[in-house]
This record gives sequence, structure tokens and C-alpha cells, in this order.
Amino acid sequence: MACQLAVRLAKSVCEQLELDECRVKYLSDSTTALWWIKSEPRKFRPFVANRVAEILSESDPIQWHHIGTKLNIADIASRGTSVADISADSTWIQGPEFLKSEFSEWPVDKVAVDFPEPSQAELKKSVLKAKVAPAKQVIDPAAYSSWIKITRITTWIFRMCNNLRNKEKRISGPLTVDELDNANLYWIKWGQSDRFQDEIEALRKGRPVPRDSRIASLDPQLVDGVLRVNGRIEKAEIPWESKHPVILDHGHDVTRLIVIHYHRKLIHAGVEHVFNHVREKYWILHGRAEVKNCTVKCPLCFRRRVKPMAQKMANLPNVRLAGASVPFRNVGIDYAGPFDTRIGRNRKEKRYICLFTCLHMRAVHLEVAHSLDTDSCIMALRRFQARRGVPVCIMSDNGTNFVGAERELREALEDLDQEKISNELTARGVRWIFNPPAAPWFGGAWEALVKSVKRALKVMLGNVLTVDEVFLTVIAEVEAMLNSRPLVYGGSSDSPTDLSVITPNHFLHGRASSNVSPGEFNQRDMSLRRRWRHSQFLANQFWRRWSNEYIPQLIKRSKWNVAHRNLRRGDLVLIVEKDVPRSHWRLGRVIAPIASEDGLIRSAEIATKTGTLTRPVGRLALLEAFNDE
Repeated sequence: MACQLAVRLAKSVCEQLELDECRVKYLSDSTTALWWIKSEPRKFRPFVANRVAEILSESDPIQWHHIGTKLNIADIASRGTSVADISADSTWIQGPEFLKSEFSEWPVDKVAVDFPEPSQAELKKSVLKAKVAPAKQVIDPAAYSSWIKITRITTWIFRMCNNLRNKEKRISGPLTVDELDNANLYWIKWGQSDRFQDEIEALRKGRPVPRDSRIASLDPQLVDGVLRVNGRIEKAEIPWESKHPVILDHGHDVTRLIVIHYHRKLIHAGVEHVFNHVREKYWILHGRAEVKNCTVKCPLCFRRRVKPMAQKMANLPNVRLAGASVPFRNVGIDYAGPFDTRIGRNRKEKRYICLFTCLHMRAVHLEVAHSLDTDSCIMALRRFQARRGVPVCIMSDNGTNFVGAERELREALEDLDQEKISNELTARGVRWIFNPPAAPWFGGAWEALVKSVKRALKVMLGNVLTVDEVFLTVIAEVEAMLNSRPLVYGGSSDSPTDLSVITPNHFLHGRASSNVSPGEFNQRDMSLRRRWRHSQFLANQFWRRWSNEYIPQLIKRSKWNVAHRNLRRGDLVLIVEKDVPRSHWRLGRVIAPIASEDGLIRSAEIATKTGTLTRPVGRLALLEAFNDE
């Protein structure tokens, strides 16, 4: 404060005297104040720092000098004196004698180099904030998935360090049990110190663990540097390790490796089995949840329980919902068989049924094929076209997905020259569409009819070996029976007595059954004009009922009514194969998802180690979703 007042007084005197150059010397007997002035203001607390800053703004540190207390006349005012002592010739009025001499002769001293002890109290405390990084592990347990592997690597490192320190007592040969136990103990201690450092420090100092500790209820104890449960079952006749299991925290890498080790050791057993074996030596916080989390993430277990994907049922194609048209304009084709027939007395021949179904009238046409070669297939197609007309579109299965077909039929159909058949159809203006391989549900419109044909033949023929003529007759009768099946039950009215139904025969013959007798006619009914109008009326009536009664029944999705995640390029999948053990299902990578009209993926091209193939999502099980981030 005195130094601050001196600076202010000197400034005021200079201003009042209007001195251009005002050379001022400041003398103080306080070494502390002089040291503050000759130091940086920011080193001190605010009170001292603010005043030192003001002093330095109006003066220079070289203007300040030290003077002894006895020569400092300012002490007269601060200590008090009598009136007689301040006469006109006193030191208070005249000043000290050295002021009349040259400055070089003044009895002033330099400030001591040593820092004055009293001034330390005004220094600001400097706080250094630093984050201490924990010592990095040479081995990162997060990078390992095997407890045995990480402990063996650790054991080899320990042996190497020991051999470098003790060259005279080098250890060689295979790893010993004691060495492996030391490595296990090292990782257990590291895992505990990483999560329970406060508890370990408290127990080392002989204090109980904090009351809010997560392991306080376990009454932990420190045995050879390892946290163990104390518990209440000391008198139980069980192994000591089961009485005092090692405490581990859930979610830690060491805990994860130990649980995975037990899971593999027990041949990928379930959660409870693994949990009970782990509990014999280790007490894991939230142990059951930790075991479940580790077993769920096990790649082998996931591959064993993964289910094929599903996708929302697609909308019906246009060929199933076409308006009034001729029968068999859009057809689906499939094969059934083989069926044995008798030639002569003892020779047997195999016959196959080529089934054609109208995709929007659901009518059926059956052709008998004598073999499964390409020429026989083309001849069956030509006979069908000769009787029913040339279709616009033919849909069929692709490759091995002839559901219910025997192995011989399946292999023979794979050998059909699809290019030759397609060229034959293209020449007649027919478009042939193949469903994805291994997707029988894509051909549900004809698969159900194949099943009905087989059932009818089994009922009508049994195990009897028939000749070709009988077989052809039975096939024709089965065709008539299937075409008389009802498409819609009940008529358009709500009356319980209205039993009229719509059948495919209504569109083929104008009546429900092809076996109706001609009936009686009058002479006037023979008019061609009347007969034509009557047939047109019946046809329009059936088409109206087909649109109003049959089509609405197709609205509801009986299954697959929820949209699921779309397959993406890069997804890792298992290819589900019928009659192949799950462990032998092939791995594949999605390279080209195939989108439907609604944007949902229902099939995709899959790359395997042997090539590329196309499969529906129902034959794929997602193992790992591709992350492009």
C-alpha cells in the first residue's frame, strides 16, 4: 500500500509542477515489497498482483531501491514522535543528509537475491493438471478369443523375461503347470485391479471395503493378492475354491475369455450348464447374464440355431389377376412322376405327367410324357397348344425345386435343354419365366395341383400296374375332376340354400361339370343368334362372379405378412439345403440383391467358394450383416 501511495504522490507532484522530465527515486525498507515490484505481477494473488501492476505502470523497477530502517524518515510518521522532535531543522523537515549528495554516495542497497520468506504467502499456487495414462498391456486381452491362447502366450513371455534376467538358470522345454497357473493368476489380478482398485487398496490397508461397493455383500477378502468371496459356507463340505470363489466383474475381457473357455470346454453347452461350472471357481457379478451374453455371441452356436430368413409375401403378379380372357392364356407348368405302366405282359415303362394350369382361372390340363428328355417336353407343349391354344406366358420352376419329385425326376429335369425349349416357345410368341432355384413357394399355384394329381392317382390306381390306355383314361378323368373343383364356396347370396359354386369348368365348358347330359331342347332354341347370346350371357355371369367372389379371396396374406430387413450386398449368409445337415450348409456372400416391384428383396445372387448361384431369402440364413461404415 505504501509503495502504491508513493507512486500516486510522485505522479501528482510531477503533474502539479508541470515537469517535462520527472526523475524519481523510490526508497523502501521493505525487501518483500521491493521483490514483488521486481517480479511478474501474475505470479501473485489478486490483491498484491493488482497493486504491483499499478506501480509498474507508473514506474520502472530500476527506480526502486532499498534503504535501512534507521534512515527511512517515513518511519517517524508510522511510529509516532513528539512535537519538539519535528522542528524546522529536524530530519522530518530537512530530510536525510544523503539526499544532498550524489546518488552514487547514497546509502542504498540492492535487493537481496534470495527470495524473502514473508512474500511466499502471496504467491499463487500453481496446479498442474495431468492425466496419468495407465501402463499399456503388452498383450491386449480384447484382441483374443481364447483363454488358453492368451495364457500360453503370457507364459512364454514370462519365461523369456526370466531367462534374460537369470542366464545361468534358464528354463527350457514345454510349459509347466505352475507356469500356466502363474499366467492365469496374473490375468485374474489384472482384471480385478482394473475394476476393484479401491476395494483392493482398502483391504491391503486393513480397512473394510466401502459400504457402497458393488461387492460389499460378498464380504471380500484378499488371499495372495486375489479378491475372493468370504461368504457364510465355510463349514460346507465342498472344495475350498468353491467356498471362496474368485470375484470377477461382468463385461470385462478377462471374464469374457474365462466364460468362453468353459463354454467350449463343455462342448458349447447351454447357459445354465456353463454358469454352474463357472460358479465352482469364479463369482461373476451378474454372472448368468454374462454367460448368456457370451454364449449368444458364440459363432458356432449362432450358426447352429440361426433360422432361414423370411420376407413379406409379394403381391400377386398380373398373370394371376388378368381380366376377362380365354383360358390358358398364362400358364404354369410342372412335372409329376414317374408312374409305372405295363407294356405287353411283363415289360414296364415309366410315364410322367406334365401339368399345365391356367394362372388366373385355375383350370388344369394334363399331358402324359413318355420320357424326361427335351424332345418329349417340347412335344407335350405342342399337344397342349394344339388343344388349348398358344399361351402368352409360361412360368415354371428352375433347376432342383420340383417339390415332391423323386431324385430321378429332379435330376432329369435339370438336364432339360432349357435353351432349346425356350427357342421353340419364342418362335411361337411365348414368353417363358423361370422362378428362382430352390424356391418351391414361388410356384405355389401349381405345386398344390401336383399334390392333388398324385393323391387322385393313388386313390384310383393304387398299386395296380395298368396299360397305357388305362393310364391315359385315368389321367383324363383326373383332369376333369380337378377342373370341377370349386374355386369359391357358396353363391353370391347369403342364403344357406345357395350351394352354387364357380369351378374352372365354367370357363372351359360353361357348366360346373363336364359330365352333364345334353338335356331337352325346343325347335326355337336351335336359333344360332339365341344360342350365341345365351352363351355370352353365361360367360359374362361367370366372369362377374369370378371377379366379385374369387378375386377378393386372394387379398389376405395367410403368412409372411410382415416386412423384414432386406438383404444387402456384402451380407454373410448360410445357404439352406434340404436333406443336408446344418453343419454342412455352405457359406456365401451376397453380391447382388434382387429387388421385387415393391422394393423388398426376395432373392439374391450369392457368391460361394465354388461359384455363383441365385437363391430366395427363404433358403438363406443371415450370419453377419455387412457394415459399410
